[in-house]
Amino acid sequence: MTKVYGTGAYDFKRHHVAEYPVEVQTQLGDKPVESKLGSTQLNSITLSEIQRDRLTKIAAAHWLKTGTESKEKNEFDPELVKQIYETELKVKGGTKPVPLQRVMILEVSQYLENYLWPNFDPETATFEHVMSMILMINEKFRENVAAWLCFYDRKDVFKGFLERVLRLKEGRELSIAEKTNYLVFMINAFQSLEDEIVSETVLKLGSLQSWYSLSYGRFQVLDFQVFPQKSSVSEDGLDSGFDEVDDAAVLYCERFMEFLIDLLSQLPTRRYLRPLVADVAVVAKCHLSALYRHDKGKLFAQLVDLLQFYERFEINDHVGTQLTDDEVLQSHYDRFQAFQLLVFKKIPKLKLVSDNDPWSKRVDFLIEVMVSFFEKQQSQKEAINALPLYPNEQIMWDESVVPSINYSGEGCLALPKLNLQFLTLHDYLLRNFNLFRLESTYEIREDIQEAVPHLLAYINNEAETAFRGWSRMAVPIKEFKITEVKQPNIGEVKPSSVTAEVTFSISTGKATVPQRLGLQYVRGCEIIEIRDEEGTLMNDFTGRIKRDEWKPPKGELRTVTVALDTAQYHMDVTDIAENGAEDVYRTFNVLMRRKPKENNFKAILESIRDLMNEYCIVPDWLHNIFLGYGNPSAAQWTNMPDLLETVDFKDTFLDADHLKESFPDYQVCFVNADSTENLNLRPPFRIRLPRTLKGNTHALPGNKKLTIDSMNDVDMEDAGGEKEKLIVEAYIPPDPGPYPQDQPKQNSVRFTPTQIGAILSGIQPGLTMVVGPPGTGKTDTAVQILNVLYHNCPSQRTLIITHSNQALNDLFEKIMQFLAACEDNKDKPTFVQDRFPFKEFFSNTPQPVLTADRANYLMTKQAKIVAMTCTHAALKRKDFLQLGFKYDNLLMEESAQILEIETFIPMLLQRQEDGYARLKRCILIGDHHQLPPVVKNMAFQKYSHMDQSLFTRFVRLGIPYIELNAQGRARPSIAKLYNWRGETAPSPWFYQNEGEAEYVVSVYIYMRLLGYPANKISILTTYNGQKLLIRDVINRRCVPYDFIGPPSKVTTVDKFQGQQNDFILLSLVRTRFVGHLRDVRRLVVAMSRARLGLYVFCRRSLFEQCYELQPTFQLLLQRPDHLALNLNEISSYIERPVEDIGQPYLVSGVEEMGHIVIDKMNQLYQARLMNYQFEQYHSSNMSAPANGAVDDTLHESKSEEAQEMDGIESGQNGDLPLQSQRNGERDAKISPNDENALIVYWLVNLSQTGERCSASSSLYTGGEDNWGADVFSHALATCLRLDLFDIIAQAGPAAHLTAAEITAQLPTQNPDAVPMIDRMLRLFACYSLLTCSLRTLDDHVIERRYGLSPTGQLFVKIKMEYPWLLPLLMINLGLRHGGNPFEKAHGVPMYKHISLNQESVKNFNKAMDNLSSYILSKVLDTYSGFRGLNSLVDVGGGSGVAINMIISKYPSISAINFDLPHVIKEAPPRPGGDMFSGIPSAEAIMMKDVLHNWSDEHCIKILKNCHDALPKGGKVIVVSHIMPEVMDPSIATKYVCQLDVMMFLFPGGKQRTEKEFKALGNTAGFSGFQFICYVAYNAVGVLEFYK
Repeated sequence: MTKVYGTGAYDFKRHHVAEYPVEVQTQLGDKPVESKLGSTQLNSITLSEIQRDRLTKIAAAHWLKTGTESKEKNEFDPELVKQIYETELKVKGGTKPVPLQRVMILEVSQYLENYLWPNFDPETATFEHVMSMILMINEKFRENVAAWLCFYDRKDVFKGFLERVLRLKEGRELSIAEKTNYLVFMINAFQSLEDEIVSETVLKLGSLQSWYSLSYGRFQVLDFQVFPQKSSVSEDGLDSGFDEVDDAAVLYCERFMEFLIDLLSQLPTRRYLRPLVADVAVVAKCHLSALYRHDKGKLFAQLVDLLQFYERFEINDHVGTQLTDDEVLQSHYDRFQAFQLLVFKKIPKLKLVSDNDPWSKRVDFLIEVMVSFFEKQQSQKEAINALPLYPNEQIMWDESVVPSINYSGEGCLALPKLNLQFLTLHDYLLRNFNLFRLESTYEIREDIQEAVPHLLAYINNEAETAFRGWSRMAVPIKEFKITEVKQPNIGEVKPSSVTAEVTFSISTGKATVPQRLGLQYVRGCEIIEIRDEEGTLMNDFTGRIKRDEWKPPKGELRTVTVALDTAQYHMDVTDIAENGAEDVYRTFNVLMRRKPKENNFKAILESIRDLMNEYCIVPDWLHNIFLGYGNPSAAQWTNMPDLLETVDFKDTFLDADHLKESFPDYQVCFVNADSTENLNLRPPFRIRLPRTLKGNTHALPGNKKLTIDSMNDVDMEDAGGEKEKLIVEAYIPPDPGPYPQDQPKQNSVRFTPTQIGAILSGIQPGLTMVVGPPGTGKTDTAVQILNVLYHNCPSQRTLIITHSNQALNDLFEKIMQFLAACEDNKDKPTFVQDRFPFKEFFSNTPQPVLTADRANYLMTKQAKIVAMTCTHAALKRKDFLQLGFKYDNLLMEESAQILEIETFIPMLLQRQEDGYARLKRCILIGDHHQLPPVVKNMAFQKYSHMDQSLFTRFVRLGIPYIELNAQGRARPSIAKLYNWRGETAPSPWFYQNEGEAEYVVSVYIYMRLLGYPANKISILTTYNGQKLLIRDVINRRCVPYDFIGPPSKVTTVDKFQGQQNDFILLSLVRTRFVGHLRDVRRLVVAMSRARLGLYVFCRRSLFEQCYELQPTFQLLLQRPDHLALNLNEISSYIERPVEDIGQPYLVSGVEEMGHIVIDKMNQLYQARLMNYQFEQYHSSNMSAPANGAVDDTLHESKSEEAQEMDGIESGQNGDLPLQSQRNGERDAKISPNDENALIVYWLVNLSQTGERCSASSSLYTGGEDNWGADVFSHALATCLRLDLFDIIAQAGPAAHLTAAEITAQLPTQNPDAVPMIDRMLRLFACYSLLTCSLRTLDDHVIERRYGLSPTGQLFVKIKMEYPWLLPLLMINLGLRHGGNPFEKAHGVPMYKHISLNQESVKNFNKAMDNLSSYILSKVLDTYSGFRGLNSLVDVGGGSGVAINMIISKYPSISAINFDLPHVIKEAPPRPGGDMFSGIPSAEAIMMKDVLHNWSDEHCIKILKNCHDALPKGGKVIVVSHIMPEVMDPSIATKYVCQLDVMMFLFPGGKQRTEKEFKALGNTAGFSGFQFICYVAYNAVGVLEFYK
């Protein structure tokens, strides 16, 4: 039966798993983290569980350091180390070599840096101490963070540590898990040969002497430990009889193979190890082992094959040169001939292996040794040429080759690694070829798993596969047929080309639930052409069809001609012929496409394969350095021949002083062309360069740390010696012309001495590496190198390569001033055309001037500077070779962000000249401390180091580089955050933090309200999930408002690399583990994007403890860890020094920031409402009596009363938080320019019903033109007067009426009323007051039907479920005639009105419950006055939320919840009553937000009843908003004042000052009064009245 891949509907979905998916290990001890049953992912651990964990408590007591802690830690205890190792780290069973969760907690707590290493002594350290250090180092490598950094402070002791590691097994038997961990450490050590403290010791192992003690029996673990059950081997050599497999032993075997592969793939260790591996016949024994043929040994078998590949690699081990095909064949013949001579000489005493080898008596082993040693191997070039470039289903779903995204780094893989050194160029290309092909395979697999499920495959009644769904990227195939198979080329067996035709339909079908179905076959192809149903060509790339002759395609069927992979086709056909396999090409039923930007892998793989078939492709001066061998500085310009002895620096130096500053170690002498002294010291200058220039290059060994001393390390002369002379010729340049436009653009940058050193190195032959931290002028330096090189070597051509089009644009904007003008006029299509100097001359040409051939001619013959992206270079390499493209110099920007192979290919876009490469200069500019190239598959990142750039590898190899050190972008305080350096690798995951997202957006809104331009603000985060969440919040809270709008960008740190902005809001997201920000390169990028302001949102306690991040967070924490605002500054333009921080107000958190934003919004509303002239509107819309008197009678019609207020533009967009908002809570919404916005907002927010208002757009109509607001205001007033909202509401809750149906209910005889009403209703639909649906009538006329939106329901006066707007409409009449606005609007007081409707009662009680819950939580945290009470009455307690919270904390209190009977009828059984009649007796009485609802007279009555109910010494506890005596612009004062107005409008109460409360108490008879404390926002306080 055909194997099915990706079976099941759910297998096709993307799974974003936890960061470290590990199985739960059951262990002894108090470990809450591990005890969570059913949890298989670390992400299921909560922060509180980690904080309660035993290891966390031990760490806090002994070694954990925080920024705020100052107490002494306990002294070092070796027994504690032993105890932790035995109980937490040592694995006594299972398949895992380490308990990963426990190791992670210890590593994050800095167990190694703060405890193990500072207290390590090589002489006295225990086995457990050394093994614990090994585990911590291994974990750092698994996390891809700097592992050896902490050891630099005691280098001599570190050598002792490594020696202890080598002697670790002496006198002790290691368990299989300990052996595995030991092996992993050795693998990591040999992968770190660039680290001098490591390489000096571990390289001593790479000799035969160090391996002399290895016994042959060591390798028997492959059979006897993997299969502990007794097994038997039959005569044919096949194993049988074993029952189970020791997974831990399998992992050890795999790791051992990985170790041998690593040693054989590096020349320094290969030379000594390979003979030993061959003598012991490791590969032959592995081939015969039971594990090699077992199902669980698949990965092991792949690793053995990889080991065999490197054992037979085509290289001369002694001199390190690659063997040609002829040399490989000759070596095979020589080996076989030598064996024949030996056989004739030694028969019958010939011995293939030593008698000491236990395998020496096995015939199958001897045959395996003979065959593996003497068989003729297939050429590596032949193998790679026969390999398909498109992946098939077998490799695509092989997890050991293409792992899923959840690779955690615990095991090994059968993949090549990109490390420091490579055996040969062929080895380099082969590793990159395999990894790039597998990375492309992974991406294709992800695309398939995304697209195929949408087709909804099922089995129909004919037992055939059919489809019910639709996918944007895939279509079902109607017909597939092979149309042409061409004969193979000479020397090949595969066809030269294979084409097929695929027919499919573009129509869509109805989707239903699919049955499960998997994939059987996957093949790749490339589209050649596409035709419509009539056979008309649709994609003509040849120009055969002119544009004006093009016709739209016809029909629904399309036929595409595709080119299949010839190698794969040959393999399939061979499999059919030899094995009777199914014909794959008769089974295809889905055609899937990919995005063009992601589909360039085939061209890059072809380029790599072409390079592997060439010889001597790298310049001699770069060859050894490229492979990682030889003198690291051999390619530096001072060691190169053919130097430029005199260099014309053109406009590099601004003046003579600038030149002198750039060469401080020389006595600069200015001369004329005839060598006489020059007194006219004006640029430009020509400099005669000595071959050994002192100090100015600022080149540093790439693997040394940059220090202040090394930056200033110059060849200093003795104090009394004279400086060497530097001859500089000042000359007058030729006159470019008499007109101003003839003058060339002059450089205005005053380059630093370091930048001058980089320019000087770049124009000389050889390799130049420039490390440019963010903002240090990398692009300016690159442009000046090009400028000077162009003028000094006019016959040479320079190729510029960048990672992205954006970087290319940035570079050319500085090279060509014209591009900047184009950017400024990009809205003018003819801008470039109008400025073409020969426009008129070419105006009558019969054909276009710049054809493709002409462009190719200009590029290859005329252009001196050619620029392209690295991707374009890889895609078009074959075309460049055919055109004969030549170049002498290569300059690569952002080279640290380009894949290694994508850096290498641009070096080889030209053919060799007489066997030599033409390339003379290679200038790599980048910053290896920033993010590496993007590699999506975690396994290829972590295991194979595919994200290592060539630039980073050169730095690791110790190749000298020039580090730019002058910050020109950011403020010094921001630059300090990333001027220290570090190095690791990234890992992208999907996480969200809603609280942080809301906080970030609130700060952004505040900045916009202050006037900060949106295009100067960018929001960055470290995770894609948070990016999407922030965008969602912005869409809800910012986009609806034109005066806020979205920021310049909301993206991830990775995507924003290479860009910057004035202000950056950075969300770090994580709350439990630091995550991939431990990659210091990502931290450097994150901290270096801001010029003027950087705002970091994170959990301080988490990030400050991270060892790798401490240099940055120590600087950050010198500032307040709360947001500091100058509330008295109301504009973004404030004249004060940067150092003067004013009088900042520290924001407590996201809740208070929400209040601040609301306050700013209200200020904006109020400012806009100041332009509103009510009386002017009133006089223009109301007819006054003849005598001019104002009619002040109360109108009976509420619509007529409503017209007293104009411009009610109510809406509920914006989502601005007021109440305490935690993760998961919803926000209410208001719109700008809304007179009622404050009132509507407060009441909707207090209701807390959990429902979002669905208004989709803002009601803001004012903007800069006031007429829009006037039109809307007049229309709305008319609508209210005519009761149009009420008419729609009367038709039913979901009714939709036409304008004619609505007009029919109006008292009008106007024949034009219907279209007039329709036009007004259409306006309200635009502002989401109404919904609008369309219906086509029989005569094709479009009819609009209108219904009420949630916002429009606020204007309905009939049902009055939302009675909150009318009181505001009645303010004017209330002021004129007296009375409560709410009662005047509805005829009854507010609470009476609420009691008339059960739904209103329910909503109001729910709102009060939410408010009580929040305020009481604050009261109970701060106020202690309930302690010691025996009885308590809560007056106005509603449903009893507050009283229940109190008795839950103080269970000894006998509590009574007292309120009106209709209020508490659903509450727990409590006495109901009226507080104006009497109150139950108790030791204390509490009233929360009760008194502010009532007038002074009512409050005195309530307090008197309280006084009567209290015993002597009893007290009344009042929790209320307190009005301050003095008005100030603080948030608390505005908050209470706004609430006071609300009390006036609705219940008729007021907010009171402390003195006013005291006066009420005195009048009611209380003998004492005291203000106790504020409990929330400096607005809600607790007061006590004493009897």
